[in-house]
Amino acid sequence: MSASANNRNKILDAAESLFLHDGFNGATFEKIALQSGLGVIVARHNFGKKPGLAAAVLDRVLERLADATSKALAAGQADVKSDLRSVISNCLMWPKLYPHFGKLIGNLEPFTPANWNGRSLRLQRRLALVLAGWAAKRAPKEIVSLSPSQLYAVMLGPAMIAVDAGAEPRGAGGISIDWVEVLTEAATAALTPRKALRKNASGPPSPAARKR
Repeated sequence: MSASANNRNKILDAAESLFLHDGFNGATFEKIALQSGLGVIVARHNFGKKPGLAAAVLDRVLERLADATSKALAAGQADVKSDLRSVISNCLMWPKLYPHFGKLIGNLEPFTPANWNGRSLRLQRRLALVLAGWAAKRAPKEIVSLSPSQLYAVMLGPAMIAVDAGAEPRGAGGISIDWVEVLTEAATAALTPRKALRKNASGPPSPAARKR
């Protein structure tokens, strides 16, 4: 890692911590510079004004979520359904895996530059590209051909809605809905080509049918 990249990460680490605990207004460049061990001039040179620094902190948060999605897909068992189950389960666990991200986003998003486009849209675009990379490695007979945004809508859109609604991965508080399985089954049905669905639905021929 270059010295400039190392300095940038130090500033982002300090800014993330201070933005989380002191909010946007309480986290001054002076505090950030002190915690990072670098000067105010260095911090300002890398990020300009504080809204730009806030946007950079949020971008790094979104990049971590995109990386987690990519790793979850790679952790599947080489078939479409297991990949879907892995990525949906990971998404539903985000509130527990990254408990401070929600507060950090809430503290910073109102202060980001007008061209930042908002957390939801930027995260959706990043996740859509990750899913498109996964789909490109699949044979046409395995999944239907969809655009990146359509893949997001099918694979993670419902899971993101469930996360925002506070749904637990496998039910909580007496609710027995297994959201991982419900969303996995729905996504699998949407992505599986119709010929494969008909073949799976018909199942293997019975012994009697084979004798005819």
